[in-house]
Amino acid sequence: MSTAGLPTPGRALHPYARRRLTGRFAELVRHEEELAVSLRALSAPVPAGPARSVLLDRAARHERDAALLRPPALSLGPPDRSSEEPANPEPAVGGGVDARGYARLAARYVLLEGVLTGSLVAALRADLRGAAAPGEFDELLGGLAGAADARRSRVWEALGGTGAGRGARNGAVLVAALDDVVRALVVPERGAVVPMIPVALMRQARVLTGQWANACERAVALLASAGFPVPEEEVRERWWSATRDALAEYRRLRGRDHCVVRAAAAGMPFRPPYAERA
Repeated sequence: MSTAGLPTPGRALHPYARRRLTGRFAELVRHEEELAVSLRALSAPVPAGPARSVLLDRAARHERDAALLRPPALSLGPPDRSSEEPANPEPAVGGGVDARGYARLAARYVLLEGVLTGSLVAALRADLRGAAAPGEFDELLGGLAGAADARRSRVWEALGGTGAGRGARNGAVLVAALDDVVRALVVPERGAVVPMIPVALMRQARVLTGQWANACERAVALLASAGFPVPEEEVRERWWSATRDALAEYRRLRGRDHCVVRAAAAGMPFRPPYAERA
């Protein structure tokens, strides 16, 4: 890929680092756009009033965040085609949706905002530091995760007034939402460039599974603080079971094994965390 027309920060990075960062920025932009879609869907059946205003205001904030993230992503160059693949489709919400479907979307939003936003930002900031990327990229991400916490709290309060907060605490609804979040974390294979050298492959697999483990603990803490009546160990068991399913889905979608599976199958002394909980 020619870098002649790119701003200086993009040209200064190693091509491999630039491709990883571009993929991560693109995924974070897509994530913010999907959160906005979720909130607009959740607001649709809510009568005009404070709760609906909160949902629409937060949707607009997600859209603004996505718009702020696009320029630095574009300064690095176009993303790989693999990073352009869509993430999980949003559960359909329309005039005929039942209370359970609405509650699932509410739980899904809370988990995506509380778990995936922090994971995506942390992974991107780590890659920026590793690539010695210009400081303005890291500064842009500085307040995003903190803003997510405050935004999620307001949304959860608004959803409580619609009854969705109570419905989202249903165990089956929660399990379905956890599955959605794990797929969104695992299937895109953030930073989709996969190294061919075994040592580098193992290093990337360790980084990814470490990120998944951290995200799992974020989910455990979030659900406990939000009053979801699910034991912590049950959340962890479901998380790693969903991870196995997501790795199988990755193979079906991509026609190849995820780098975590490839690293484990290469005979290296490495076991993904989910294997130890199987």
